[in-house]
Amino acid sequence: MATKSGLALIRGDIYKASFYQRLIFELKKKIFRAITKNALPLFCRAEDVISISPILRGTYEPEMNALLSALCSVGFNDYLLDIGANIGLTTTQNGSRFKSIFAFEPNPTAFAVLTANCKQFGLKHLNLYPFGIGVRDEVVDLHVPKDNMGGAYIAGDENYYSEESFRQNDEARNDVVQVQIKCGSVILGEVFEALRKSKQTSGVIKIDAEGYELTILSQIASSKREGIDFVAVFENWKVALTKKDVLDLFAGNGAVYKLEWNMGGLNKIQQFMQLATQGERFRVTDSDHDLVGTVIYSTKPLL
Repeated sequence: MATKSGLALIRGDIYKASFYQRLIFELKKKIFRAITKNALPLFCRAEDVISISPILRGTYEPEMNALLSALCSVGFNDYLLDIGANIGLTTTQNGSRFKSIFAFEPNPTAFAVLTANCKQFGLKHLNLYPFGIGVRDEVVDLHVPKDNMGGAYIAGDENYYSEESFRQNDEARNDVVQVQIKCGSVILGEVFEALRKSKQTSGVIKIDAEGYELTILSQIASSKREGIDFVAVFENWKVALTKKDVLDLFAGNGAVYKLEWNMGGLNKIQQFMQLATQGERFRVTDSDHDLVGTVIYSTKPLL
């Protein structure tokens, strides 16, 4: 209805909710607050698979946090290089253990959240880089699953996994973003030089790059890293990877270990029985068993 001035007036209810709709909302709110009371103080996307654990458990990859804590306790606490930092789950939970932090994330959206989350935790001595590590300076396509931002990948010859393994995912559920990659031997050489000057020469390098791990390790190996000791931790899902493959990148020097899960290789029923009788356990081992899972390379012996 229009007034004499020609302006329409808004009359009546513009929104209605029944008693039951409001009641259900209030109940959901109480349940949500109860189950998320220990949530990490992070910005994260509710529908993303990596958000479940920090929201419900108040931690993300507790076995990784325990590993980094153990490494810091034996002297690898000068620096943390988080290559493939995503929204900062590893950096924010463990950054305070280290004297310096260098986090690399090429996805612009994830980088913005990473920056905000680091501010939430008040991390100091923090260096954030909005690019990834590769063989050369270039702009490439990053495929980002809509329900798993941490599963973003760059396809191609420098990815250790086959393109077929990525095609198993529905490409229609992926966003494609152009991102900046920079030559790792150059960038990491500059980081190591800065660490040498500050006498911070023993630290941890965490790599999560969905198949680019060996490429990044090769760039670490070819960088100017004299006087730098480190433990590199990365995921591997290819059965064919051997200790020799990793050691060959470093001219046979160093040692390779695995973070062994006591339920690895078991079916769901066996995992349940193992969990019920022994609980969930992780330990660092130098077993010659396959390297599927979390792999550890160290310039110094750990066991």
